Amino acid sequence: VSVAYDHLVVREPTQISIYQVDCSSKMYQYVLESEKALYTNADVLESLRILSCKEGWSPMTPVQVNEIPEFPLRLLKVHYWLTKIFRSTNITEHRTLELTNEVEHNLQTAILEHWIIDTLSRFITTDVSSQPLMLLSLSLMCEWIMKNGSENDKDMAEIFSSKLGHVKQEMCLVCHESVQLSFLTHGRCKNGHTLPRCCRSLLLTPPTLLCPNCRVFAHKDAVYFEFGEWLTCTYCDGFMVEELGRERQLR
Repeated sequence: VSVAYDHLVVREPTQISIYQVDCSSKMYQYVLESEKALYTNADVLESLRILSCKEGWSPMTPVQVNEIPEFPLRLLKVHYWLTKIFRSTNITEHRTLELTNEVEHNLQTAILEHWIIDTLSRFITTDVSSQPLMLLSLSLMCEWIMKNGSENDKDMAEIFSSKLGHVKQEMCLVCHESVQLSFLTHGRCKNGHTLPRCCRSLLLTPPTLLCPNCRVFAHKDAVYFEFGEWLTCTYCDGFMVEELGRERQLR
């Protein structure tokens, strides 16, 4: 649909609700203050996106890059979504678009780094020597933090990495050339093949399991890192789905 409407239709298994969206400034404030998981506010964010596209402006402007390290995880996730909405409006100034892309990238990286630190903290005493994919995943996380983390986090990553021992280098899923960890969101081999990285394990993954809200992908074996039996999105905490749209339960 290329036309923005004043009304949003929400489909539930037992009913269809049609309602008129509120003014964008109220929705913006609600999302900032809400303590609920972000995916539960997906309808509010979609309403805000629709109004912003229709009106050609957004009630918010992206945060400054130097503010990002001070935000708690909840606000990082909220501002990540709001920045994506801001970018979808009619931005014509090249510098504004450039700064918006920089802010979005930094927010995304900060969210993933929170997840990495949490994962390393949970698994630092776990024996994963018999699970090659987990070994590779945790090794990638350690590598990133040792290069980009704070001093305390670097120390933890170094200790963890030494426990993992030698781990085989990551290979391109297309041509099997080696891939360097240059970005948390995707990997590219020297032959130019680019694949998304799983938002949970950082492993290169075919684009088959995705978050319908954030349009990011997950590796099927990343369920090892979950607290439950369902793969969830690092950015909005919603469930990942298969490319055909069926929610996938991984045991």
